[in-house]
Amino acid sequence: MSFNASLRYGFKLERAFFLDFSMSYMFYMPLITALTFHPIIQYLLIFQNKSMRREIRIGYIFTHLILDEWSFCFLFRIYPLIPIAALYCEGPLCTAGLDKQVLMSLLAIPVILINPPFIFLVARMHQMFVPLGGNWRMSIRLQCMLYVILNLLLIANVVGFGYFGRDHDRSAQIMEPELAWLKSRGGTIFLYGPPGDPQYFKWGEYVYPSAILIIAPTLIFLNADAMNNIRISSAVSSKQHHFLNLLHFLFFISFIDRFLSHFWTNCHLARAFLSSNGINDHQFCIFFIFKNQTNRKVWEFTFELLIPMCTNRSLRYGFEWDRDYFIDFYMKSAKL
Repeated sequence: MSFNASLRYGFKLERAFFLDFSMSYMFYMPLITALTFHPIIQYLLIFQNKSMRREIRIGYIFTHLILDEWSFCFLFRIYPLIPIAALYCEGPLCTAGLDKQVLMSLLAIPVILINPPFIFLVARMHQMFVPLGGNWRMSIRLQCMLYVILNLLLIANVVGFGYFGRDHDRSAQIMEPELAWLKSRGGTIFLYGPPGDPQYFKWGEYVYPSAILIIAPTLIFLNADAMNNIRISSAVSSKQHHFLNLLHFLFFISFIDRFLSHFWTNCHLARAFLSSNGINDHQFCIFFIFKNQTNRKVWEFTFELLIPMCTNRSLRYGFEWDRDYFIDFYMKSAKL
């Protein structure tokens, strides 16, 4: 098909630029973040945040695993074909010849797995700020029941996405001519229907908002109640107030990213954002590192050590390492 051919919905821009750029970005991004932000965040959580409660640290560790990026950006590489109810997938799993409903089930699993650690964090942090004897003080058993119920609602989405992830009955007609150019790329096209009419997939989409109508108010209430408890307490420090504001902001951006990114309107900027940021978690790593004062100091201290070691390489046999780091470290350790 000629590049001069006119396509509706602005798909000529996808064909000429956006799709190639998005696929290249998603291929390299997990490799880069796996060597940068993710090791840093895991190091900070495991070795530097000793004052953080154990269950909170574990929740953060699982929240910041690289599952999102390796799933969406490497194994699948999903691109939303807005406004048509369709997705294009060009990752290794989508070029392996698997059935589309199997692929949808596999795709739904990481979508769900990124949420349980977040729900766990919100619930456990809420209990940290509820006073003994408070109205919303929950026993471990009640917390487990709440956690199980909310996650069962999420698991229902895996079933819904897999069962209703079928192409429209008229998918062949809908594909011409707007999406026909995608066939030559070798990926998989999930074509649920024309704009506004996802024939089967709409029933799976009903499952998702239904779960959100239960999960979202619960998380919003827990977050709001934690904020209220700490604000009415006269014995809290400014550090605790800062921690609560951090929790509130983290909840807000996480909620937007986890739950509301599915409702973006039809525009090229939205497509580019969803493909590059909407379902990735390296943004939360960046936020966690630079928003927290303690983590910033560790980051700055590490760079203060590494930059001289990388730039002042004027001695043979690696003695610049001894000069800039190892001797001072050894002497300080010997004094302890």
